[in-house]
Amino acid sequence: MTIFLGAWVLGAVLVGGLVPVDPQVIPDDLISISCVASRGCWLLDSAGTLWFSPDGVAGLQPRGRFPDHGLTRVRFSGLLEGWAIDRPGRLWRSRDGGRTWQSVGLPAGLAFADLALAPDGEARLLAADGGVWRADRTGAVSLLFATEGRPGLALAAGPGGALAALGAQGELRLWPGGAAEPSRSLPLGGQAAGLLLGADGAVWVSACRGEVRMSRDQGRTWQDAPVPAGPWQAICPRPAGALPDGRVLLAGPVGEALVGSGGEGGWTRVQTGPQRTWREAALWSGALLLVGDGGGRGRFPGRAPTAIDALGPCPGSLLALSCLAGGRAYRLHADGGLYFSKDHGLTWEARRSVPAALTDLVFFDERNGLGLDAHALYATADGGESWTQLGRWPERSLAGLAARDRKRILLVGEGGGALRSEDGGKSWSQDRLPTDRGLTAATWADARTVYAVGEKRLAFRSPDGGRTWTGVSSGKGALRAAQFLDARQGWLAGEEGMLLATRDGGATWAFSQVKTTEALRDLVFVDRLRGLAAAGRDGLHRSADGGESWQAWPLPTRAAVTRVACWQKPRRCLVGGEQGLLWVGDPFRGPPPAALAR
Repeated sequence: MTIFLGAWVLGAVLVGGLVPVDPQVIPDDLISISCVASRGCWLLDSAGTLWFSPDGVAGLQPRGRFPDHGLTRVRFSGLLEGWAIDRPGRLWRSRDGGRTWQSVGLPAGLAFADLALAPDGEARLLAADGGVWRADRTGAVSLLFATEGRPGLALAAGPGGALAALGAQGELRLWPGGAAEPSRSLPLGGQAAGLLLGADGAVWVSACRGEVRMSRDQGRTWQDAPVPAGPWQAICPRPAGALPDGRVLLAGPVGEALVGSGGEGGWTRVQTGPQRTWREAALWSGALLLVGDGGGRGRFPGRAPTAIDALGPCPGSLLALSCLAGGRAYRLHADGGLYFSKDHGLTWEARRSVPAALTDLVFFDERNGLGLDAHALYATADGGESWTQLGRWPERSLAGLAARDRKRILLVGEGGGALRSEDGGKSWSQDRLPTDRGLTAATWADARTVYAVGEKRLAFRSPDGGRTWTGVSSGKGALRAAQFLDARQGWLAGEEGMLLATRDGGATWAFSQVKTTEALRDLVFVDRLRGLAAAGRDGLHRSADGGESWQAWPLPTRAAVTRVACWQKPRRCLVGGEQGLLWVGDPFRGPPPAALAR
């Protein structure tokens, strides 16, 4: 598989800044989807980015990033006309397919809890106090049905202009198409969770503790639709979408969904894949397209499947980056995916999956590399197509890999233990540093000098390739990353933004702080002044003065940034993290993109 971004990404990288390596990978939770038949679908993620797919399945295109808006739900009536609401309950409107949004003026104190579309493209809105409003094609907002003073939870539109509003306490109001007054009922006994009007006119409501009820006569009578015993009866299931034949997909616990019609057949379990909880669904060509946590996208064909088909590439979290000469690079993901690039990270080729549970990776050239898991070290001589085990130590827990070249290798881990090889892994010396604390990382400063860091702000220096060690730092907080430009100048990074710098080979250390409560997970300096730090969910930070001060570089994502790596000539950097997050560019050029701040 080759992932290609196109000319727009290449241009963006050349002028500086950071752009996503693969726009098909969405690292944030997807929270809303809206499809217009035969025209396309819009997907909204939790970081405020709106995506568009012309075929409802692939070819995702970023329409715009709106982190300041805090949008929570989008609904489109055509290729250009769209509505959205945000977390404070404000109403937004787009007339250009979601590329820009304009705030719609509302009466003082009015806030909306949910949004649905009428057949004519007008917006129907449920106020936080239970009132139902309309927004017409001109953008004028008016009261449709008087407020009842009860908290509103969910709003749904159905065939023929039918409308339903569910309150937080389980009360339901139903307006058949064209009705001026609603019918009222209290179908739920527990805390309300979800509402849906099916394609056949059926009304579905759900509550916590697994309660699901259905009515086929506009709420006059209700029948229970009990969910299977077990986890389903301990959660708050939500009817996510309805198929043309009247069946409904019920979203629930991670890894599973239910499909059924409320009749004697009950519910059928549908597998959704690991770590997938669905938020919303939209009908597209007779199937349901679903969006959910972790950027998950799925398709339920609706015939007689037993699983929801995954859509789009969904690599696991990024574990390691290795940048090589000539713009070449490797990256490793938690799902075992290994990818290679030969053009500074613009395009990537998938290699065969690596041995299970690798946590770290280093390549010396395009073909030769090492991979570490908790108890073993592997080597490849063909660019990751095959791997050979160099050693296995089941009694040890290994956390850090440092290789000066193909011969000199150092592994560190729990209890101050270290493994050292000077012949490419043919033989090993088992050493112990002067500590019983866990070691987390190691790095070579030059051909003979190597550093190891770990818990309690411990840092150790070896002047002879790991044979003897001297402590150079201790205190509170664990150190997680280290980098040295040479034997004298280097940096150590750790908990709560802690950074230690030396200019004299570890004889003295200067303390500085990145403004974050997160641990610094990775660190890279391209020269004596310019550096990057991966600060987890506080994102990427950069320094232009050797680490004395730091500036946030915002990315439009809530996924944690955990890995950074750079080439020096020309200067390009890779920034990656959770849920397949990967960006490429030059974050040292120009000011940070303040407009993208979270």
